[in-house]
Amino acid sequence: MMMQCMEAGGMTCVYADVTEEMPDTRGLHELSQEQRREFYANPASFSGKCVKRLCTYGYVQLPRWEGKYKVILMLRDPQEILESYEKLHGKSMFYESETETVPFTPALYDHIIRSTLDDAGKRGDIDFLILQGKAIIQEPLKRFQTIAEYWPIDPEKAAAIVDPERVTCGAT
Repeated sequence: MMMQCMEAGGMTCVYADVTEEMPDTRGLHELSQEQRREFYANPASFSGKCVKRLCTYGYVQLPRWEGKYKVILMLRDPQEILESYEKLHGKSMFYESETETVPFTPALYDHIIRSTLDDAGKRGDIDFLILQGKAIIQEPLKRFQTIAEYWPIDPEKAAAIVDPERVTCGAT
């Protein structure tokens, strides 16, 4: 919903259309494989646009470039993440590496967030605005007014898109 809000607020957002080729996007506003390759090869071509990128297990997946990223880091309740993941994928969430498989827990989530912020802080090319996802649902206008201090959006138009009924778990 966040990408739809940013788009309604006037930002240019880049994401894949939901197609038979990409059924797993389910309206999540992710980049397609081709868009992702372009983003990594030429991040400057995405300058001034909204792009949804997930921070995977503490690693910021943003290519280095001469510009500076502005990132909204959406914090969520770990239990809500688990419920949402299980509903979307039909299975429990876990972290799998070459050497281990670890179940997703609140402690792992906290570690991921700390690692993400540490990684970004070391880079020096990322400015974070940290927001609670639940707060956007509960006080959309107030939160989009905060976002409007960093991005050129119309907070009223962005907030109008927020629909608590669309939130599947844990946000109210």
